[in-house]
Amino acid sequence: MLSIKRRIHLLVIIIISFTIIGMFSFHFFDYWNVIVENEYKKTKSIAILLDTQLEGTYEDLLADTSTLNKREKVRLLNKKLQPVINNVTKSFPEYGSGYYSKKLQSIVAFGPNFEAGELLDIQANSPARIVYKTKKSYQFKAYSQTRNSQVVGIYHPVIRHGEVIGVTWANIALTDVFELFWVQVKKRLILVIFILLIAYFGTIYITRQYEKGLSIFRNRVHKLDISEEEKRVFSPELMAVYNEVVKAKEMVVDNERKYQRDITEKILRAQEQERKRLSRELHDGVGQLLYSILVTLKLVENAKKECRIEEQINVIEGLTNSSIEEIKRIALHLRPSSLDDLGLISSIRSLVERYENTFQIKVDFKIVNFSRRLEPELETTLYRICQEGLTNIAKYAETNKAFITIELAKDEIQLEIADRGKGFNTIEAASGENNGLGLYGMKERTKLFNGIFRVRSKPGEGTAISVRIPI
Repeated sequence: MLSIKRRIHLLVIIIISFTIIGMFSFHFFDYWNVIVENEYKKTKSIAILLDTQLEGTYEDLLADTSTLNKREKVRLLNKKLQPVINNVTKSFPEYGSGYYSKKLQSIVAFGPNFEAGELLDIQANSPARIVYKTKKSYQFKAYSQTRNSQVVGIYHPVIRHGEVIGVTWANIALTDVFELFWVQVKKRLILVIFILLIAYFGTIYITRQYEKGLSIFRNRVHKLDISEEEKRVFSPELMAVYNEVVKAKEMVVDNERKYQRDITEKILRAQEQERKRLSRELHDGVGQLLYSILVTLKLVENAKKECRIEEQINVIEGLTNSSIEEIKRIALHLRPSSLDDLGLISSIRSLVERYENTFQIKVDFKIVNFSRRLEPELETTLYRICQEGLTNIAKYAETNKAFITIELAKDEIQLEIADRGKGFNTIEAASGENNGLGLYGMKERTKLFNGIFRVRSKPGEGTAISVRIPI
């Protein structure tokens, strides 16, 4: 990605370059038209010069030739007029010129590169025929059969006694016109390059000045200490940004304080609830069992007299085993030993088995490409998310089926916990005051590993919790 500085450089240079190129393109186009127009004027002068060199009419030149056929008349005219053409082409070596007789319907003299075999009629679609009707010179850009190339030129009518008796023409090859044009373009290209260089270095200078001012402004914004004098230095637009930043930072600070206060209250409330739960389980479970053992031990003394000591010992043994199982249950809820010994997958399987037996909810547990242990902290996090997700399903989903999918991809681990229960409105749940710490706890655990936590749910369409943690 280009930096802002580079983008500004590039943008300004592109704009200036296109502007200059556009300006010079229009200029060169106009200059080309000027050159072509000048060539029309030069060729017209040559064509008129040929007309003046033609004394009288073609008939005058062909006097006393009534016995000659057309081919012989053309040759005779060529003998008289070709020297005129040769003199013109010597004086104007880049130009071509010639005579055409309307009566004989043939070119009678032309140059340069004269070939007697080309003393032919002009082409049927030649614009030279236009001058018969208009009796005016006609400028053209077209193919010349006598020069075998594209030319710029003039057809000039030869008028005697009010009638067009023929045509003189003069032309110049289009390649020669372009060479004249290119010579002038090369001179101006130096000016174009010079202007572009000035624009480039000017852009660098302006950008550096802008970046310098922006850097100072950025530092002041970071410290939020722009003085009254500096406010007059920076533009109103930047000051508007500064004021918005100040307001936004104040709002962020206020929101952070409120957020931290709410989270602290929820954490303390959750801790207190967990203490109460453990206290209740210890009192109602282990405490009652231990109290029963104590009572039974007192009965042992009486049992000695009645010879029922063995029966009482069996009762004590049963109560002791129940106490051990209850302690194991509480310890398992706090931290399963299988997570350290056997790993994440085995621990989740055990969790699923206990969950199914306790809540009568069938769990479809799928494992995809999971063949190695993860770091202990990550395994604990994923286990706790599964534990909390299943607990939420049992509490709220009102369903008899749950789904867990865990996949170890190339660079991340993916976990999804879903159900087809009653679902809920995620927007209302996020904004509610009593939304609990379940989802929040799973989200915070995921964020500790730079992961992504998402909840998808709609009323009547179930819930899906998705966790993606990079490895």
